[in-house]
Amino acid sequence: MPFISFAQNLEDVVLYRALRDVVQGFYVDVGANSPDEQSVTRAFYERGWRGINIEPAQGFDKQLAAARPHDINLAVAAGDSVGTITFYDIPGSELSTADADLARTHQCSGLPWVERQVPVDTLDNILAAHGVSVVHFLKIDVEGMEAAVLRGLSLKSVRPWIILVEATVARTQIPNHEGWEPLLTDRGYRFVYFDGLNRFYVAEEKSALVPRLETPPNIFDDWFRAHDWVARQQAQDLNRQIAEQRTSADVEREVRRAEAAVRTAETEARQREARIRTAEIEVRRREVGARTMEAAARAADATARMSETAARRREIEIRRQETESRLRDAELRRAEAQARDREIALRQSELADRAAERAAWRADVDARLAEWQRVGNENAALHGRIAELDAVVASLNGYIEAVRVSTSWRLTAPVRRAKRALAAVGIGSGGPPEPASTRALAVRAARKAARWAAARPLIRQAVLPILLRHPALERGARALLARQEPAPQPHPPIPSPPQAAEDLPLPAGADTATLAGRPLSAAERSVETMLRHALTRAR
Repeated sequence: MPFISFAQNLEDVVLYRALRDVVQGFYVDVGANSPDEQSVTRAFYERGWRGINIEPAQGFDKQLAAARPHDINLAVAAGDSVGTITFYDIPGSELSTADADLARTHQCSGLPWVERQVPVDTLDNILAAHGVSVVHFLKIDVEGMEAAVLRGLSLKSVRPWIILVEATVARTQIPNHEGWEPLLTDRGYRFVYFDGLNRFYVAEEKSALVPRLETPPNIFDDWFRAHDWVARQQAQDLNRQIAEQRTSADVEREVRRAEAAVRTAETEARQREARIRTAEIEVRRREVGARTMEAAARAADATARMSETAARRREIEIRRQETESRLRDAELRRAEAQARDREIALRQSELADRAAERAAWRADVDARLAEWQRVGNENAALHGRIAELDAVVASLNGYIEAVRVSTSWRLTAPVRRAKRALAAVGIGSGGPPEPASTRALAVRAARKAARWAAARPLIRQAVLPILLRHPALERGARALLARQEPAPQPHPPIPSPPQAAEDLPLPAGADTATLAGRPLSAAERSVETMLRHALTRAR
């Protein structure tokens, strides 16, 4: 059975753990207060322990005498002298005290007290008067008078094994043990445990009890607070009463069922008696006349058949109703299933629409990404082409500038001027020059030079790569070759030039893409420069 604790701060749990080997011990409770509420000694009293309870407060002394008939109950105060003392009694409270300052403090807090004179005696005298030689534990709770109580106990002939003293100011956590603790520690007692309210001391000769007092109450002590235990017992009693009431209700129910069965049997017996009487009357009626009996028999037969038919009809009607109910249930389930199918189809359609929208959006995004990629590639290609043309232009400009500043170009300048003059006057045409402007002469000279170059394969092989790389030069060459002008007579006709750049023969083994893509040689660049100058003059 678990330990039931009645103490305020579970002091009895710690004491019982330390003194569990003592079967019938002895205690002294100074300031015992109530025999039940917040009592450190009640659990020990119920286990056969006995002791002395000292309590001068009115009301509690009578309660102790009534509840503890086997204990020694004294309505006196414990102190360090013998006589009387002024006692401040706070009715119905555990705060009654002989300390005037503490009493005034309680009065300021709204706790009125009654001043009385009570007898006072020392613990040495009390123990000696009752022949006490062994005290297993001494509990002191005297609201500020702890030092006086300990001064009245010499601890020589009687040495309690354990002494616990309330060590804080009433209803506070302020410690007050500094003034009285030396009265114990200087006389062979060791402090071992403080539970927040009380300080526990063990006599040096009982030091084996120290390990049992060093830990607070815990699960291994197997304890319950008194009010929790009472509530648990009350709950068990209520459960037992409920079970008993349920059992009695079941019995009463069975009795009522038996009475109903008896009444039913009596009713059936009466019905059988009535049927027997009816049969007797029927027999008597049959005895009156055979015809009447036959008619009654036929009528009874017809009635039985009608009853049977009606019963069958009722059974058929019941079955029909059951069938209709089942059909209605099936129809309702079918409708619910169809509704669910429609809902599922609607949800699937919504999911398909969302998937189609998502796919269209993704296709649109892919198309835009592809378009952006294509535009980016074109831009990159255009930038590359521009860079390539810029490089070609820079190369041509550098070459032209290098040619113009060269010594050979300056030395051959008179020869070039002479050739231009001869070309202007038409030297080698077979006749006098036609009257025309200088521009017309230059155009005719350029056309003749182009036709002359087109008629020679070696020159065509050198000029064709330049035309393929520069569309502007190609268009100018086509324009020169496309203009038809009657050749002067009687010179032999000049071979007809190709009508387009595509008609110009390529060098053996040459590819247009390769010619357009490879870099020009120095000779090709020279020819290109000459063609540009010729086209400029032709324009």
